[in-house]
Amino acid sequence: MDTKTENHFTSSPDSDWANVNFLKVRNFVSQQTGTSISKLNLNTRLSEDLGVEGDDANDFVQAFSEVFDVDLTHFVFDEYFYPEGAFNPISYLLYRKLFKISKSQHIPITLGRLVEAVSKKKW
Repeated sequence: MDTKTENHFTSSPDSDWANVNFLKVRNFVSQQTGTSISKLNLNTRLSEDLGVEGDDANDFVQAFSEVFDVDLTHFVFDEYFYPEGAFNPISYLLYRKLFKISKSQHIPITLGRLVEAVSKKKW
């Protein structure tokens, strides 16, 4: 199977590593979320597309860091995810009011961003 063609990466030494990292990240995300590999691409978002939030998101991020040896020193969980139970209407409203956060303020994490973190070994 030619992964360069399948994933639409250009051919260069850096893109070859990006290909390998993408395949590893895609497999990891599939295993962690139960999502079919065929539904995952570089633009797939953890929260918005796969529903990864709260404790599940925390577990995902920790496992990702351990498996890929990514330094999370500069990773701020609340910039990317809501806490567990935030989608309970009352909890959600209190959370937004308390932290003055709107849904649009959270930064989406894509598989492409995960591949970048794997390549750099840091967030």
